[in-house]
Amino acid sequence: MEPPRLNESVESFEDLVDDGDVGVYMDALIYPICFSARHHIELFLKRQIARLAEVREIDVNRTVLRDHKLGPLLNELLRVCDKTDPTLRERINPIEGVIRELDTFDSQGQTFRYRRSNEKELHLQEVHHINLGTLQAGLKRLFSATEDFDNYVDALVYEYQQGSFTSKLSRAKLVELAKALPPKDTWAKSPAFDVVKQEFCKKYALSSNDFQKAVKCILEGRGLSGYVDVELALPHLTPELLTKLVALDVTKEELAAIPMEVWRVLETVGEVGRPYEYPELFDRLMREAPNPPDAAKESKPAPQPQQSPAEVAEESKDEKKQEERFDWGKLEYLEDKEEKIGKKGDQSQEDESLRDPSPPDVVRTMLRARARFINGLQKLQQPTLLAALDAGETARAKHGGDEMDDFEKMVRQWYYFEVVAEAKKY
Repeated sequence: MEPPRLNESVESFEDLVDDGDVGVYMDALIYPICFSARHHIELFLKRQIARLAEVREIDVNRTVLRDHKLGPLLNELLRVCDKTDPTLRERINPIEGVIRELDTFDSQGQTFRYRRSNEKELHLQEVHHINLGTLQAGLKRLFSATEDFDNYVDALVYEYQQGSFTSKLSRAKLVELAKALPPKDTWAKSPAFDVVKQEFCKKYALSSNDFQKAVKCILEGRGLSGYVDVELALPHLTPELLTKLVALDVTKEELAAIPMEVWRVLETVGEVGRPYEYPELFDRLMREAPNPPDAAKESKPAPQPQQSPAEVAEESKDEKKQEERFDWGKLEYLEDKEEKIGKKGDQSQEDESLRDPSPPDVVRTMLRARARFINGLQKLQQPTLLAALDAGETARAKHGGDEMDDFEKMVRQWYYFEVVAEAKKY
């Protein structure tokens, strides 16, 4: 890591760990280090080209991807960046110069791999010393920049996975346009809409057709339509029901009448409320949810023998004892204690991500993770449901609001003793 001293050979050094009896050829250390660093850059370029090309389904030069030349790979990445998103250019600027410089030393991926070229010429004849200290400092800066770029692409790919973009505008540009547009109900009466249209088309070189596609995407998009005062109602969930749930003003019989689709909507609102999630997640999760199975016509349970009053009383006592044994503060009641008969790796087990939502968990999120649930409604731009939630909290506060624990316990008892237990019988 230091320059060679005067009159000192740089061909080899003695390994002092083994009492100086092992000589190590210097190039046997330097060349693998440089080759590995260069190979890292080559793989970085190929990875980013493949990831970004998939975002907008861009055709890439397969010949370039099969080769090891850094210059053509960098040019291909720059082309794909320009076609994917304009913000990528500024992110790749700190990387471009260093890769160009490295390309001048080893354009083919052969310099640090072989001692001689295909023409039998020695590589790097004009370079007598590679300072590892300088190399380390430079690679640290380079790898820090590539890691920043990789993280940015991670976020960008996830943003594009939401589906809210057009051939000319990213999601961020659609948000910019949505915020600039006046409320939807004024578009036909006010010249403000046409002014925004002219300015935006000029700024981003859009045709009238491009602009109309962007407007359509805004009007149909979760988290976008609210900027122009268009509220896309959530399916199945009514403001009245949300108010009653938050106010804890729901009986066990009313709980049983709530469709599972409503619980799924409430659960998904809580998922959208997590940090870094986009509101488009709502529709994606709802689409992926399993459809309720069709009831079989011949699936009526067999008639049960009628019990005597004494047997009914004894069974009621057993259920009460069983309930008292449960510690509702733990998750033990979620575990299926029945013996597992499926083989290891059995693919027939139900996918956890597609299971029915658990009403006790949903209620707990609404009441105990209030900020996350509200954040989900805000991301989904649901002013009506936010007002309904406020009304429920106000109603609960009027009668003290101390019944939260009792309400959660009632929901758990109803769900696990009646819904889950009944399902396991059949």
